[in-house]
Amino acid sequence: MSFFKKLFGGGLANQKVNTQKTKQSKSINTNSSKLQATVGNNTSEVPEIVCRYRQAYNEQPLRKLNDLYHELLEKILVADKEGKVDEVLMHSQGSLGLLESIIKYNKKEYGSFKIKTIPALEKALIYYAINGNTGQLKNIQDIVNYFKELQPYKDEVDKAFKRRHIAARIYQYVKANPNCFQHELKKKLEEEDGRFIAATVGYMEKADKLKRIKRNGKTLLNVK
Repeated sequence: MSFFKKLFGGGLANQKVNTQKTKQSKSINTNSSKLQATVGNNTSEVPEIVCRYRQAYNEQPLRKLNDLYHELLEKILVADKEGKVDEVLMHSQGSLGLLESIIKYNKKEYGSFKIKTIPALEKALIYYAINGNTGQLKNIQDIVNYFKELQPYKDEVDKAFKRRHIAARIYQYVKANPNCFQHELKKKLEEEDGRFIAATVGYMEKADKLKRIKRNGKTLLNVK
């Protein structure tokens, strides 16, 4: 992943890139086997995050980018299974930059883009929310809003911003109330969706924000 650190200096994971839109009325590359800036809702106003990814990949063949995407996909799944959240986010960040190439590759090879699950988006939205990384959530929001093929993920983006807010409240409450009961969070936080709270607590534990202790059939929470 040193390529991504060199390209973005590590800052992309911690902040939103400049929100100013960049005018881009023509393709970056005229070779159809390589990435071109022709995918998306509006090629005249391209989010800065998308422009930066295009600058990084526009000379690379689509097949090579497709292979890299699937290599990173496997690493995301393995890291998530092993509970290595930092690695999940690292590989997801690299994978996010390849989404345009994957869209183009699938349309070129199969005539359409029908991938139903994108772990790089799904996992990144969860764990950037848990970590309170608003800047990176906004970067993903820009990507999803720009590519019409990613519109199904708009609800997931909204959910991530909601999760960021609730995760912060959960952490502050648990910190102020050590050994509190998980089942009381819904009432204490005045939230209606108990399942969403429970899922968020689970992700927070996985991200080493909280620890859960079972006692007499109930779950107690503490911060780590």
